[in-house]
Amino acid sequence: MKRRCASGLVYLSASDFVMIPRPKNLVFTDEFLIDFGQFHGSWLTIDMMVSFGIGKFLKIPHESTHILTSGMEFGRKATILRNLAYRSDDPRKKQIVQCLGRLQNDSKRNVFSHAVLTSDVKEVTFIDRTRSGDYVATEHTFTKEQFTDHVAEVMALGVQLEKALALDASEFHAFAMAALKANTKPTKSPVPPSSKAK
Repeated sequence: MKRRCASGLVYLSASDFVMIPRPKNLVFTDEFLIDFGQFHGSWLTIDMMVSFGIGKFLKIPHESTHILTSGMEFGRKATILRNLAYRSDDPRKKQIVQCLGRLQNDSKRNVFSHAVLTSDVKEVTFIDRTRSGDYVATEHTFTKEQFTDHVAEVMALGVQLEKALALDASEFHAFAMAALKANTKPTKSPVPPSSKAK
């Protein structure tokens, strides 16, 4: 149902888009969008597993783990977990280290999250641009089958990491919910220390 607001803009509901013909383009197919969604959904779980692993090896409470890792990008968290696992006596440390290496090197998560996206009927291309230093653009092109295979490989790595970390489903759920318990809820902003302190 179309709605016009005071400014004259027209808002469309989801049902309006069913009537709009989609371009003959791989990126608009249900199959691609399902794969793309599976990748990002899996990645959220993988990212949380890495945070969980850091807390597990440091032997700190779930809430403290969330506070420690909430602002960290994946690469930094993976490096910390890799080093903690490597220095431990965990019998699965080799699998943990290998999974993290493959996830960092082969997943293309940053490409899928930050690249320019274009496609035609048969292929989808992600154009990855550098975010610092000299400007360099690199293309990553997939057919539908190649993209599906890539997503399946990343999901399989997530399952391997889950097993290597010996994750228990109920404990992992408790870890996720602990993110809410970690809220500090200050009544007012903390006062920074004065540079004129005597």
